[in-house]
Amino acid sequence: MVDVAVMGAGVMGLCCGFALARRGAEVLVVEVARPGAGASGGLVGALVPHAPLPWSEVKEAQLEALIYAESFWADVRAVSGVDPGYARVGRLEPLSDETTRARAELLAEAAARIKANPERYIDYIYGKDEVGGTSVLYLSDVPFEDLGFRMDLPKEPLPKYTGQVMSNLPALVVGLAVALGTTTIATRRSANGNGNKNGNGHGQASVPVTNTEKNEGGQS
Repeated sequence: MVDVAVMGAGVMGLCCGFALARRGAEVLVVEVARPGAGASGGLVGALVPHAPLPWSEVKEAQLEALIYAESFWADVRAVSGVDPGYARVGRLEPLSDETTRARAELLAEAAARIKANPERYIDYIYGKDEVGGTSVLYLSDVPFEDLGFRMDLPKEPLPKYTGQVMSNLPALVVGLAVALGTTTIATRRSANGNGNKNGNGHGQASVPVTNTEKNEGGQS
């Protein structure tokens, strides 16, 4: 009995099937052509490593996958007897400007200090990911929470949130203008209507007249 059916025998489909099978699941991989016949077999197919900045949950998942990749492909080689050709060969990432380059050098220096002195520093660079990365980085030998640093800051850059607010402003302004205009018109109409009823408008109000003169017979 099949527990999981995986559609497509590309890199992702085969990796998912292999991981599930290693965990004891009965897996069926369905492919309409042959393994790797789709995007995985294309001339420009690649396993793209994550770009570290700015940080996000997606980037974190990519980093975890990269860290796990070495043991995963070693397992594939051990089970199949076929070398998948995986190797950590590094990569080059162009830096767009001097500010980006300077920050990258600071990050490299901070990481090197932590690696060289694991007993001196905790394994965390504060400011690396907080709010998309700050211009000042901190190393510490005690938890940053004990120093009063906030650890619940978002990973996304703050301009992302301000951009969302600014994108909604035009609709908000138009809505307020329509509401104020409608209120003004309704108020003026109400005032004009009350004026007409009370004789304060353009119309004339009827004033009751009582005849208080008496006739010769004493009858009013």
